Amino acid sequence: MRLFVSCFIGAMVCVGISVTASHVFSTSVATSIGVGVLVGILTAALLSTYIVDAFKRRIGALSQALSDCIRGETKAIERLRADELSVLGEGICQLVSKLQGEHQMRSKLEMRLGQVVNLLKRFQTQAYSEGDLKASLRHIRQLTNASECVILSYDVEDDAFSLRVEDGMPAIANEIRYGNISDSAWRIFLNRSEPLIVRRDDSDRFRLLQFGRQLPYDVMLIPLRSENQLLGILVLTKGNGAFSHDDYEAASISGALFSLMFRNVVLHERLTNLFIETVAALAEAVDAKDPYTRHHSKWVTQWAVLFGKWLNLQSAQIDTLHIGGLMHDLGKIAVPDEVLRKPQPLTPEEYELVKLHPSKGAEILSHVSLPWDVIPIVLHHHERWDGKGYPNGLRGEEIPLLARIVAIVDAFHAMTSDRAYRPALPIDEALRRVLSEAGKQFDPTLASSFVQLVYSNMSAFTVNER
Repeated sequence: MRLFVSCFIGAMVCVGISVTASHVFSTSVATSIGVGVLVGILTAALLSTYIVDAFKRRIGALSQALSDCIRGETKAIERLRADELSVLGEGICQLVSKLQGEHQMRSKLEMRLGQVVNLLKRFQTQAYSEGDLKASLRHIRQLTNASECVILSYDVEDDAFSLRVEDGMPAIANEIRYGNISDSAWRIFLNRSEPLIVRRDDSDRFRLLQFGRQLPYDVMLIPLRSENQLLGILVLTKGNGAFSHDDYEAASISGALFSLMFRNVVLHERLTNLFIETVAALAEAVDAKDPYTRHHSKWVTQWAVLFGKWLNLQSAQIDTLHIGGLMHDLGKIAVPDEVLRKPQPLTPEEYELVKLHPSKGAEILSHVSLPWDVIPIVLHHHERWDGKGYPNGLRGEEIPLLARIVAIVDAFHAMTSDRAYRPALPIDEALRRVLSEAGKQFDPTLASSFVQLVYSNMSAFTVNER
């Protein structure tokens, strides 16, 4: 507006000067006025061209500044302060900055909401294993921007805390593992249900919680409860920066959800242990039918689990080996005692009765719903690599892997145990026979690996119970 007024005044001055000059050199008033009007028109045309060009330049500068503002350039507004449109430009830039801030906040909330949804999905599909716990822990660590996440499990009977699962940088986990932080630091949560943040510079609170010393990182502690019973504590640390209010809120939500999952894990473990104890007692009862096979299932189970770990099997397969080892001879409950306890060699008819025990065991288990697929172990642990075994005459890799493992361990224990018709074989002789049967009775790869395992840990395979 100031530019337009200045140009208008300039044009009027030019018209006045032109009229005055024409009147000096001409006696005709009409001529003077005509010349003044003509000069005024020419001046107005030139000034209008200048005004339009100047306005275009300023609009271009405003457009460029707005573009820089949208890209986040902080000096964009300063370049407009000398311009007549600076107030408009500054207002627009501030509006754009506000919109960008709201967009970033919305994107951040959407990202966290997505992480919570993923956490919920994992809770719905988890299978109560340590791997599931650790995967969920990783989601919580990402959701709360923590550098480390640890679960401390609380045992009510022993009144003690123990390190259960960890994810991320092992900072506070090492403090706990090496005894630098005692149980007394966690006892405040026996009666507290709200999360707690301890800042790295809050030495008074570290001392109050009896941490022993001030830690060089922020610590967030979240009690895991079920019906007012403390199950454990979720411990998060942040090495760089500090936990924000958003992190605290995310941790509170995650802790409530994780408490449900952890409760299910604890209950599942208790039921599993109870089931295993029951199965072990049943296995002992079956083994007791023959005094020469006393504790046979216990040793087969122990060695099969050890062998599975040596082979780097998955934890679910190790668990299946544990239960399958205990139950592999379950079908012997259907074999007459006089056959199992006969001190002389069995007749062909009696041997056929014994050969029925894998099928009988599988038949018994087919009526029970178990979380482990143990029937293949029970049914096929007497199959042979060359196809001459029973009950189905499977050959090679047709035999399930876990059944092949139990077959080797089962035969090895039989060879190294006393029998009515022979004394126990020395371990070296038993291993020689395992190798001689590789490719015939046993999987050759597994047979070789088992021999390596026994020689590397001879004390674990020394049977003290006869």
